[in-house]
Amino acid sequence: MTIILGFKKDNQVWIACDRYITYGDLIVDPKLDSKLVHMANAVIGGCGDLTIRNHLELYISKGNNYEIVLSSKNDVMQFFINFKKYLTKTAGLGEAEHNQVQEFHNSGFMVATSDRLFLVDEDCGVIEFDRFCCAGRGEEMGLALLEYFYTFKKSTKPETMVKRIMKVIYKYQNSCGGQPTLVNVTQEIIDRRNL
Repeated sequence: MTIILGFKKDNQVWIACDRYITYGDLIVDPKLDSKLVHMANAVIGGCGDLTIRNHLELYISKGNNYEIVLSSKNDVMQFFINFKKYLTKTAGLGEAEHNQVQEFHNSGFMVATSDRLFLVDEDCGVIEFDRFCCAGRGEEMGLALLEYFYTFKKSTKPETMVKRIMKVIYKYQNSCGGQPTLVNVTQEIIDRRNL
């Protein structure tokens, strides 16, 4: 399973995730894979069904999809509606009455841009968050811990904050684990524009 954290700190947007991937009963800590998919103007974290996240990577690699700007709730919703259409048409999913495409089969996504955070649920519903959000296994615990840091430990650096939050989540969610991935989305997008 997955835990994805998104938060704003010091006028920058950050996204973090664990590294474990479950494959049936097997839990692996992949060194060459990530639950984060990078676009020109956003980073998308995927939790839930691995097949859907893999198809998201493939979808983003097609045509100009990498360049799509996700600057509003409507942009994000339209992107995922188009992704769902792509899955139905290209990936061979969507032919059965109840299938993985109908509701992204237990998948959820977090979209982080240089200044915004969105969660996308199984039916392409989108909600924007002003400070922080979580997705995946242990999201309630993640929200509580982020609230704690925002309220009582405001000066904690993002790297330290994520390391401590993940340590607690890993203790109680044994399907989450591995060295956390942390991305400063704001800085990554600025750096990409300056290339």
